Amino acid sequence: MANKRPRVTKLIFVILVSLITCFANADVLKLGRSVGHNDEGLKNLVELGDYIVSELGGEVYTSYKVFSDREANNSKFIKLVNEEKIDIVIEELYSASLYTKLTQLEPVLLIDKKNSLYLNSYIVVRKDSAIKSIKDLGGNVLALKNRVSTPYYFLPMKEIKDIGLKTAELTDIKQKLPKDTVGYFLTNDKETTANSVYIKKADAGAVCSYEWDHNSNIPHFIKDNLKVIHKTESIPGIFVLMRKDMPTDIRNKIINILANKKKNRLLKAHLSKCRVDGFHKIKFNWRELFELITLKF
Repeated sequence: MANKRPRVTKLIFVILVSLITCFANADVLKLGRSVGHNDEGLKNLVELGDYIVSELGGEVYTSYKVFSDREANNSKFIKLVNEEKIDIVIEELYSASLYTKLTQLEPVLLIDKKNSLYLNSYIVVRKDSAIKSIKDLGGNVLALKNRVSTPYYFLPMKEIKDIGLKTAELTDIKQKLPKDTVGYFLTNDKETTANSVYIKKADAGAVCSYEWDHNSNIPHFIKDNLKVIHKTESIPGIFVLMRKDMPTDIRNKIINILANKKKNRLLKAHLSKCRVDGFHKIKFNWRELFELITLKF
């Protein structure tokens, strides 16, 4: 018995050292998105971070931290990504294309929302409006959301310019506009673009197809008084980007956790809270697409 005690003590010591080493090597998983602090996208990142850390069992990451830029500014967020070495970023097409050029991030998955990997931007007006098409927007005021949003800013702006109309950001929404110019302003976190049109603050507004088609964040009494006068081209919607210099085994583990086709009960619960239907591996040439997008915008 006396001889066995040192062996048992030694075994316990080895186990404790292994556990301490394991947790010492564990790190904080950093997630981010270039949106305001009240945006729903940040709540989704909290759910995502919690799920990934729990699935990895604390061996790789002991906790997670969510980063954002209060002003939803791409330049500032790119700086934040590089300084903090953020591991995972969720972004729409235009911002994703910028980050692959200016950071160590690259796209690995597409997010499935409402059984679709693609989205459009809709231009909506009040049902009693004289505006019948995108060509009629000249001389009118358009509500947009922020400069980093693909459906709420870049897609509508691109298609307005493609038909030969000019755009001008307004300091006063009541200022008179030339017939060849669309005046626009950016809404804040508390006011949606659809609401701006409904209360007649704007003549038209850009709305993401996800939100319009599935009555997300647009009350029925507002939507019932509006109509769609233009749909932009369809584009891949929301990308999951990860650091290229992340250890390959960890990176692959996270991708496989999220792209789990069987969707275990825990994943389903987290997806439901994030209001997404799943994650899919990218099967098209994203480099070619991103190059095209940066040229267009």
